[in-house]
Amino acid sequence: MLLLLHVWLSNYIYIILIIWRREKLKEITQRCEELKKTHEEEKNNFEYEKKQLQEVLAKDTEGKKFEEKANDIATSTTVYNICCKYLKFDFLFVGEDIVKLVKSWKASEAMEEVANDGGIPTE
Repeated sequence: MLLLLHVWLSNYIYIILIIWRREKLKEITQRCEELKKTHEEEKNNFEYEKKQLQEVLAKDTEGKKFEEKANDIATSTTVYNICCKYLKFDFLFVGEDIVKLVKSWKASEAMEEVANDGGIPTE
């Protein structure tokens, strides 16, 4: 009888151990699924924020391009107005690029004058 009780207790303990392990396995599996879900949510949030930052950067870059273009137009307009008002103004102190720009305008105007008048340009 003692042997039978011992066998019965051993089986009972074994079954309880199996049930306990199954519960632990369920807990671990549930934690893993939660971690996976959290990871996916964080990944999606990261991708969304990354996309938002890229859009902001693109707009900022685009804005800077427009600002540079506006500055170039303003500079060209100012130089052209000075060039028209003061024909002998020396733009050399501003930079060689501006000097070339003014020379190209003067050459273009001279060519237009030749085309319109049929005469020889005087400079």
